[in-house]
Amino acid sequence: MNLFFIVPALILAWRVIPTRAGEPSRRSFDVVGVVQLIVILAGGAALLTGGTGKLPPSATWGGAVLLVLLAVYFLYREAGHEDPVFQPRFFLRRTFASGCAGVACSNLSMYTTFLTIPLLLAGLPGWSSTQVGLVLSALWAPTVVCAPLGGRLADRWGRRWPTTLGMLLLTVGMAYLVRFEPGTEALPVMLTGLIVAGIGLGLSQAGLQTAVLESVTRERAGSASGIYSTCRYAGSIAGSSALPMLYGVGDEIAGFTRVLTVVVITAFAATLATLGIQHRPSPH
Repeated sequence: MNLFFIVPALILAWRVIPTRAGEPSRRSFDVVGVVQLIVILAGGAALLTGGTGKLPPSATWGGAVLLVLLAVYFLYREAGHEDPVFQPRFFLRRTFASGCAGVACSNLSMYTTFLTIPLLLAGLPGWSSTQVGLVLSALWAPTVVCAPLGGRLADRWGRRWPTTLGMLLLTVGMAYLVRFEPGTEALPVMLTGLIVAGIGLGLSQAGLQTAVLESVTRERAGSASGIYSTCRYAGSIAGSSALPMLYGVGDEIAGFTRVLTVVVITAFAATLATLGIQHRPSPH
């Protein structure tokens, strides 16, 4: 089924995306850095899922120590590389660091909620798979509709305030879901929370990414975009990997409440992080 989407996307990318934006780089590609980054992300996900009891405590703690040591060496090596795949010095820029923290926390919040709701509703009587899919569309539909508006607001009002407003709406929407209880008001509560959160996501993403890319020189925009995407996916991986440990087994409502507690905290952390991005781009 996915081939119906993948093949047209590949054809469009081949036809539309330019072969190169400028002079080709003569610097060596950081293959070792790529491998180390993959190992760190995959190892972190394995440790989070292993924390649910699949691994003995000694293996979990030993793996965590090795992963931290590898991460420290990775950052040290990348800082001295001629053309690193992950540039640690970018994080010395307040806007860049704030934007990456914001997207990591917001994606952790969003994807954890997105994966938890089907688990919750599937365990309750009276919910079909079609209904669950329609409920989840209440998060994505407002995001798609409000994304262009978020870009226009960021151009008109600056990067910070539309982004912070969007993250605040994400926090409010997720916090509203705590009111969910099986019964006649279950659907209105779920839809209201997800719609508010979806509006917040749509308003925040354009300004957030634009601010991050504007914080570096044009020549480094590609590297900055790659790191930004890495932080985004790291948040998604962390949320989906920690979900079994947070949700647990047994009472669905209790598990949902535990997950939402983490979700609201990370969404609020994303809100605070966006306060650090620059309101308007500055010359480098």
